[in-house]
This record gives sequence, structure tokens and C-alpha cells, in this order.
Amino acid sequence: MKRTFTQMLSLVLVALAFQTATAQDQIFEVNSPPDLADVFYEFGQAGAPDWGGALGVGESLTGDLAYVQADTTAGDLAGDLPGEGCVMLNNADDIAGKIAVVDRGSCFFSDKVWYAQEAGAIAVVICNNQPGAGVINMGTGGDFAGLDTIPTGMINFEVCGALKDALADGETISATFSVQEFLGLTTAYTYMTPQANIVPLEQIGVQLYNATPDTVEATITWDIEEPSGNVTTLTLETGVAQDPVIFISDESYTPSEIGTYVVTASNSLNEFVLVDSFEITQSTFAIDRGEVTGDVGPSNELFATDYNFTYDYGYVMRTGDNPLDLMTLEFGLGNWSEIQSNGPVDFSIVVYNADPDGDGLPPNADNPLNSYDDLGDPITFTIYSSTGNEVDGETVFAEFLPTTLEAGGMYYVVVQYNGVAADNGVAPQYLIGGNVEYIGFNTLLFLNNGQFFSGWSGGARPILRVNPIILSIENELPVTALEVSPNPVSTELNLNLDLDAVSGKVQFQIVDMAARLVLNQTVENVQSGTFSFDTSNYTAGTYLLRVVTDEGASISKFIKQ
Repeated sequence: MKRTFTQMLSLVLVALAFQTATAQDQIFEVNSPPDLADVFYEFGQAGAPDWGGALGVGESLTGDLAYVQADTTAGDLAGDLPGEGCVMLNNADDIAGKIAVVDRGSCFFSDKVWYAQEAGAIAVVICNNQPGAGVINMGTGGDFAGLDTIPTGMINFEVCGALKDALADGETISATFSVQEFLGLTTAYTYMTPQANIVPLEQIGVQLYNATPDTVEATITWDIEEPSGNVTTLTLETGVAQDPVIFISDESYTPSEIGTYVVTASNSLNEFVLVDSFEITQSTFAIDRGEVTGDVGPSNELFATDYNFTYDYGYVMRTGDNPLDLMTLEFGLGNWSEIQSNGPVDFSIVVYNADPDGDGLPPNADNPLNSYDDLGDPITFTIYSSTGNEVDGETVFAEFLPTTLEAGGMYYVVVQYNGVAADNGVAPQYLIGGNVEYIGFNTLLFLNNGQFFSGWSGGARPILRVNPIILSIENELPVTALEVSPNPVSTELNLNLDLDAVSGKVQFQIVDMAARLVLNQTVENVQSGTFSFDTSNYTAGTYLLRVVTDEGASISKFIKQ
């Protein structure tokens, strides 16, 4: 029987869009009892030598599950949950010869695996403790890093809950670790693409393993079912070596109809079948699957340390043969109430040129995107200031000044949250909407140490939708209404404002090239005058100044020397 995988499982925080296939591309399969039997993708660990016990292609390991119990009544870990397995286990007799089930939390993953290993476990399944967050790639660390010698992986909170309930009821659960031989189906650049902005899909691809030492010939097939029911088939005849390889169709495919396209990939070497989909819409760009499935973000502790209170995310849109009228961006949080504990917070939303060299190629290994410096100048931006009326788990709309993105371009849309300005130590938990793997370029996660990561792989896609919903689009102010000088500026920027009538409120906002809001100032009852802004502490580079009045708004660019 064909083994079919629908790519709607397992969310991973940080990895590459096209991950290099390794022996860590594991499957965790529940064999019995029948009501729990299923297959779940595992993306649980880093490659050897960081973790031992890696299975090779074609290898598998089967055993019964057993839930660990550790003595946490004394010592430094007093009060921790026994199922977290952060000290020697009390139930070694139950664990020996079985696959240990361990809860995430309180100590390093390496330590959990080592204690289970010492109790005689043949493998470890770690349960994520975050509902709706899928799984994460697990790093090594702690006292026993490098000493683990058994296979390890993580499965999500919901699956683990069902397994632990069954174990508590006395059921015997048989499971198998094995290495996936066919994976990584990529179908489109964004999950939702407006019909007017369709571009040919030239890199529909998969990863395929050959479990033998010799190169063998194989046929890879992609069947694309269109909304009308018609099927287009792409095939690739190729040699497959033992090392894992990414294979891309020789043929491109250009969708045309509005609706959902289902792509089914198969190969002649094994019985694995992959199924995924994408949509052509009337007017919406999105990288999620159209519904909220959870939220994801760092812990408050990591937000303060590893992330330096900055957590950005975004993605690239391609405009195809037609320009795109940029109007609103939809995003959301699972913790609006928590993040506003000290009052309203601001999010900067900036649009950059993602193809500054104009070669039409997305960022990749030969054309890396490592920081904001690798992007072109910002094109436009807006600020979403929370109102206190936001609801946890719901989306909001940030409105741009009317902006047209040129045809044939690639644009990076980024949402940035400055936790230093918010001064509450709370990390944003961005809403996500299902698993999608993309052609060549993935969601980006920016850590404030000068490095981009191609993030939330394994599927977790943030709700970040560009659409034509119009709320209260501001008119663009005439060029005679404001003048910025000097430009370039050294220590003080002057803005000369000349409106037709008194504006009840005038808002000044400045963002830097990294999308960080450096000024958000409001004055009242103004018609004309000169306003000065101290730029002496600004770092050298490009900035955008947005002025919003009752008459309209405008964006000006200036350079800090």
C-alpha cells in the first residue's frame, strides 16, 4: 500500500527552506493500538555528531512506549514535573528496552535523553509542552551533551497527550522510528497568490533517498490537479546516488485558474507519496493556509537573552507581470493581552526591495540574505499601534499609504516588534496557519545579532497576509505640504509643514533600515510650522519619515551621515 503523507504536520521553529536531507529526517509511526496508529513527521534533532544514535536510510527501530518518572522531590530541580526526566529515573524497570516518552521543560534535551538512556531506553520521544506549536529542532547542551547514543525526536503536544492518556489507561503502544526516504515537496512561492501576480513555478521539487550504495535510475512524478479537475503531469528521469539529493522538475508549470491546486508526488524507488497544495486567489498574498492553527514565538527568557528583545518575521512576494497595489497587511498574536500589560505597543511594518541587484533570483546559497543590509532600500512602511481592543488569537489590519509595487519585482514584507520600547519583557507569539514548504525561499526570522534565519520550517507559517481590504486609506499629501532638510542630515532633521487647514492631530514616525521604530511622536492642532528631530544618536544609514495628518499622509526618505 502506498504510504501517503500530507504536509500538514509538525511545526519547526528554525531551519532551512530546503533542508539538506540527513539521517535525521525521521518518521515516528504508531503501529498499535489501531485507534492511535498513524504516521507523524519527526524533525527532532540536529545531525551527528551533536546527537548520537542517528538512523541511516532504510533503518528502523520498533519498541513499546513507556512514560518516564523522575524523582523531583529534592535538589535543584525540586518542583519540576516527574515526566520531564531531568534526573535519574525512578521507573528504570519500566523504561528498559522501550521507547521513553519524556516531557519538554526544565533541563537540556541532551540531559533528558541521557537519563532515559541510562535507564535502558532504546529511543526517546520528547513531547512538546506548547499547545498548538508543533515541534522544534532540538539543540544539544547541558552536562551530557555529546553522550547520547539512541535515536531521539520530538512530537507535538496534542499527539503526546493522546499517547500519554492511553499509557495511563494501561494500553500497550507500539511505535517505530525510521528514516523518511521521500520528503520536502515544494510547490509554490507563496501558498496564496493573486491571479494577477502569477509567476511560472520553475522549481517544483522533492528530496529522494537511495538506500543502496550504488547510483540507481529513478522516475519522479508530480501530478498537479487544477481547480477544474484537469491534471498536468511533470516527470523527471534521473540517477539517484546514496547521498540525499534535492530533485527539481525540468519543466515549469504556470497556474491560471482561481482556486486550490493539489500536487501529488511519487517516485519509482519506494512507495512513499507526498501531497500538498497551493491557492490562486482573487487578490490576496499569504504564506499560511488561510486559517489560524496556533501561535509561535520565543519564551520571554529567550526573548530577553538570545533575541535581545527583537523578533521580526516576513516573507517575499513576487509581483509577476503585473504591479501590485499595496493596501493592508493582516497579522495577529496569540498573546495580545499579555503583550499590552504595560500599555499599547507598536509594530513596524516595512516593505523592502528583495532583489536589489535586479537578477530576478530569490535569496539562496549563491545569493544569500544575511541581514537587512543585503536588502534594497525600504519602499514604504506603516505602524500598527495597538488599541487595547485586540483579542488573543485574532488578527488585525495595518494600513499602508497607497503604494504600487512594480511588476516583475520581489519584495520583502517584514513585521518588527521592539520589546525594548515596550519595556514589559513579553515576547510576541505570532499566529500561524498551517504547514507549507516553499520553492527556494522561506519565512525569515531575524535575531538581533546581525543574522537572518530562514525560519519556522517544517511548516509553521505566520499569518501575514497582504490584501486589498481598505479601512481608511489616507490621501497622499501634496509635495508642497512638507519639506525635509538637510538631507543628508548629521545632528538635526528639520521638517517644514504647511497644511491647508488645522489638523487635530499630526503624527511623526521614523523607522530605520532594520524596520525599527526610532520615533513615534504626536502633536495636536497644527497647520504649519517647523519641527526638529534630534538625529545625533542615529546610526548612519537610510531612514523613512512618515507624517500623518487629517488631510493625508506622506513618506519621505532621508540619509543619516
